[in-house]
Amino acid sequence: AWMRIRYPQLVDIALAASSPLPMMAKTAKPEQTFFQIVTNDFEMSDEQCPTIVRNGFSKLYRLYHQGSSSFDQITETFKLCSAFNESQFDHLVGWVRNAMLTMAMVDYPYSAEFLGSLPAWPVDAACKIMLNEMTKSNDPMKAIAEAAGLFYNGTSGQKKCFK
Repeated sequence: AWMRIRYPQLVDIALAASSPLPMMAKTAKPEQTFFQIVTNDFEMSDEQCPTIVRNGFSKLYRLYHQGSSSFDQITETFKLCSAFNESQFDHLVGWVRNAMLTMAMVDYPYSAEFLGSLPAWPVDAACKIMLNEMTKSNDPMKAIAEAAGLFYNGTSGQKKCFK
């Protein structure tokens, strides 16, 4: 597909599945970057969802920077199997981020099993989970933890904690 864009006079047809070709071709507009597209997907589900995600990450960063006195709260909120420690921070951030990104990439109108047991429209399901959690606890970090749990725990909900 990249060759078709680069050399249209030489290549008649090309196929690109989920490929960020405009970014590779440097023709993507700044508002069309990958993370913005993911944000837009969550916003289409409910305009509150991107704010919940931002606030959830902000709280996680704030607690992390408060030091070890806040680590028990992080362990409990994210249902970690062992106590959170400083060396795990980047992994935890990536764990949540990747759950959100992947659900946006597989936001199909049917349930999917190839990356886990995801419901149809996983972004809508994750957003609904976050909105429900905000109604219950008003805790955006708990909301993103529960939404990430949908991705890693699937619809079965059998895992009691995450490693």
